[in-house]
Amino acid sequence: LIAYPVLPGDKYLLCSDGLTAVVDEGKIVSALQSDLQSAVNSLVDLTYKNGAPDNVTVIVAEIGETVSAITPTMFGAAS
Repeated sequence: LIAYPVLPGDKYLLCSDGLTAVVDEGKIVSALQSDLQSAVNSLVDLTYKNGAPDNVTVIVAEIGETVSAITPTMFGAAS
């Protein structure tokens, strides 16, 4: 488990390999400069425009103004 500090305005991308297989990192970073909905729409559009040999899942989350610390908890076999 790796913990990273988060700051208000930070964005996190969760995606399937359907995105990263056909869209290069620079275009992904560029798309993430937009608001959340535009970023998701742009990334999905880029995937299909580049031939999307697979399905695609894209989730973009942005950290809000209030950030509270959490303690990581392990479950199941990881604990």
